[in-house]
Amino acid sequence: MKIKNKLMKRYLLIIAGVFFLSGLNAQVNVFDCGTYHQDLSPSQVNSQQVINGSCMTLGANGAIQVNNSTSKSVFASQGITLKNDVHIGAFDTDGGVHLKITGKAGLEVVVMNYTDLYGVLRYKKAEFGIRLPDDILTRIGHFLNEEGIHQDELNPFLEWNIDVEAMFTHPASGTVRKVDGYYTREYSENSQTDDWDDVGTDYPFRVRFAPPLNGDWIAEISIRIDNEQQPAYTSDLFGFNVVESGDPGYVKVHENKKNLIRGERMIFPAGHNFPAPNDHGNAFLGAGSSYLGNYLLTLGNTAKATNTKEWDFYLQKVESYFQQGGRYIRTSQLPWSSLIEFEKKGNYYDRLHYAWEQDKLLDLCEQYDALMAFNMMFHTPFVICDGYGMSLWDWERYWKDSNDKIYYDVQDPWPVYCYNDNPQEVGGKKPHEALSNEDDLKYHEQRTRYYISRYGYSTKIYEFELLSEPFNVDANAKDVTKPYQDSITQEQLRQEIFTAIEAYHGRLGWYIKEKMGHNEHLIGVDYSPDSWQKPKDQSFLHGTIDVIGLNDYDASFNKYIKTKNGDNNVFEDGENSRAKIVKDFQSWTGKPVILSEFGDDEKYKGCTTYKGSVIDAMSMGFTGICGYSLWEGQIEGQEHMWTATIRAQYHLNGDDVINTLSNGNGQWMQGRQKEKIYNAHDEAAKELQYYISNSKELSVGYIRNRTYNIHTKRIGEKCNLFINTIPVDNLYNFVWDDGPYKLRLEGLKNNTDYQIDWYSFEEGLYIGSDCQNTQGDELVLHFPELSVTSDKPEQPLVWFVVREQNCQQAMRSSEGESDVLQLFEDIRQDVGIEDNSDILDNTEKLSGIYPNPFENYFIISSTCEDILTLQTIDGTVIGNYKISKGVTKIPTAFLPKGVYLVCLQKQNQQFKIVKQ
Repeated sequence: MKIKNKLMKRYLLIIAGVFFLSGLNAQVNVFDCGTYHQDLSPSQVNSQQVINGSCMTLGANGAIQVNNSTSKSVFASQGITLKNDVHIGAFDTDGGVHLKITGKAGLEVVVMNYTDLYGVLRYKKAEFGIRLPDDILTRIGHFLNEEGIHQDELNPFLEWNIDVEAMFTHPASGTVRKVDGYYTREYSENSQTDDWDDVGTDYPFRVRFAPPLNGDWIAEISIRIDNEQQPAYTSDLFGFNVVESGDPGYVKVHENKKNLIRGERMIFPAGHNFPAPNDHGNAFLGAGSSYLGNYLLTLGNTAKATNTKEWDFYLQKVESYFQQGGRYIRTSQLPWSSLIEFEKKGNYYDRLHYAWEQDKLLDLCEQYDALMAFNMMFHTPFVICDGYGMSLWDWERYWKDSNDKIYYDVQDPWPVYCYNDNPQEVGGKKPHEALSNEDDLKYHEQRTRYYISRYGYSTKIYEFELLSEPFNVDANAKDVTKPYQDSITQEQLRQEIFTAIEAYHGRLGWYIKEKMGHNEHLIGVDYSPDSWQKPKDQSFLHGTIDVIGLNDYDASFNKYIKTKNGDNNVFEDGENSRAKIVKDFQSWTGKPVILSEFGDDEKYKGCTTYKGSVIDAMSMGFTGICGYSLWEGQIEGQEHMWTATIRAQYHLNGDDVINTLSNGNGQWMQGRQKEKIYNAHDEAAKELQYYISNSKELSVGYIRNRTYNIHTKRIGEKCNLFINTIPVDNLYNFVWDDGPYKLRLEGLKNNTDYQIDWYSFEEGLYIGSDCQNTQGDELVLHFPELSVTSDKPEQPLVWFVVREQNCQQAMRSSEGESDVLQLFEDIRQDVGIEDNSDILDNTEKLSGIYPNPFENYFIISSTCEDILTLQTIDGTVIGNYKISKGVTKIPTAFLPKGVYLVCLQKQNQQFKIVKQ
């Protein structure tokens, strides 16, 4: 009760009852005043009428005066300390102070990853553990250990059984965040069995929160049982202080609705799929001889088809990709190695080791500041009969015999997917029905809730994708049907599938953003690229969906531009190009388009050297998409593909590309062109795609030789595809002026000088520059020879960067660069040095690198061919470059300002350089 001083006297009411709980097992109790004690400043006291917290001190940070008609209430769960600089009273009839200790010996809460709560990092994980009351633990134990025996059992994974949630409040801004808790197990890896040992925990429910604002926060945790509205248990209030971490926060959609932005800078996620452990046959019953460690999969243990050694191998592979400079990956929830729900609907207990391993994956992303797209559900369990041999994990009891004949085994003892609760021999429930059935949708919500509760804190997840390849729902390899995609089934069935997919996507999008109140992450749905010409589900129209994903596999030489006439920058009716498909999806949805998966068709993987993936990495980013994840490159032995992707990643996220795309609020223009090198040829060999900035001052893109393709670079006859299709059935070299029509940029400034810089295939090394004047608004591109025959350097594709630049000034700059190169030669001749080694060693006079500090490039002189490794100051590899004997120019426009290391591997030399 608040006391008002009607007699102008000083009254002070303090209701006491301070108590403390001690932390256990090295976890720190959040209610301990040594963990966090808030010193209230005069401004904090003056700005708030009611102040809540756990442990608070008034008067430590300056004098506090409360008098006259001022009314203040301070509620602390643990303790309030008044210093000498606190002056209370006198009051008139409207004034008063109410101080109260509110502690009630509620739930025990500890912080798991901080030793105190004075410096919680903004946008970084703060993990809180909750010790459950004994009666709740008993009821959960009844479910986990004796399911179906006790009427009072509680499933810890279903919110209508037990709902643990935390409310976080930022008093200064009024921001409130609700975060759901999740049930977990703690493990250690057993090196003898290659299994996970449960080591137990006193805090089986956890809450993870990444506070978005600096300053003081207060929090409260509650537990609801059996869908009751009122909490059965509530914690005391506790507080913590947040300080700046430098993390830019969650990835959002750019205002242009075509790109993504992180903090204040546009980003372009470009990387590989690393779905989950998937290397050594662990998806297949009876994994091959390459399987690592003990094979744990048995009839009663399908939850461990993947063991600890396979998970360690996977994490080491991802870290190796990060160490080489990769910063974007995509993962998927695979039923054989990462999915938390397969055998039992709504019960994840036996698969929580996979969730524990994925915590490590997020820790790696945090360590390397890498971002991931998180696919929440791989499609295989919704396939009637899987065509890739993963029969154990699909919908029905189909198998393949030694003659590759598919048959149905009604006696099959292996468990079917838990949502197939009416298998074919009983009644024949179809996979799509599990996407729209109301009871099934409630369980899909709970699985989604678990993922968001456990991983939704992380700024390193840039997208949650709801379901991979919905166009394979109900697919049946036995009957060669894919009802979503192909026009070979009944229209009624097609519409049923569309309706089911729309229901699934719409319901989960609503659940995440509306029911859970989680709006931090982008939510994505997936399509096939040929959806533009066929009926499709309308999931992209759901308001809760942010990003449209495409799974795009195509081995054709002309997949980027199949048909195109007229102006480069105009999308025409009847045009068939990747850029047109992307544009159509953007127009239909008003949302960015990302390639969740793409590459050459998987059926050709045995007859190709994967050079097509290098082409894809360097070219797909110029089709209007906002990012991509190559499928090839994830399996052991494909690591050689990472170099080109990482180089493309840096280029697509460097200043040249990002400034082009960001200019003028991101209103860029895309252009594309294909031309023949001889009129008599059947197909065009020249291909061009590019972006032009809104100001028309910048342009970036590529030019490609299409005779370099899966057919001409084949190592097996299965890739012998383009027979008698001239010229793409053989390798041809050509230069810029070959053919009747030149490749050109359209839409630049009229009669204006532009400098064009050229960069090499695969490694993206600087080749050279030229300067041209536009004719009208067009700029003819005098590109270097695109050589593909064995007698010449391999260069089927080049990047270009175009900047508005007076050609006379550009030439002076180029001459200045030439002067630098000549400088090495002059010094060598003047002092009689035989090679560059003495110059390079004399780092005080001439370091071997110029300029230093540098901006958009640096030049290195080397005495021999070598491998140059560019690293951050902490040793993270940005890229590896082959350099020639003599001088080589290294492009660095993509690098942020800072200090870097250059290492010459053969010569065992290292230089420190500065980007300014």
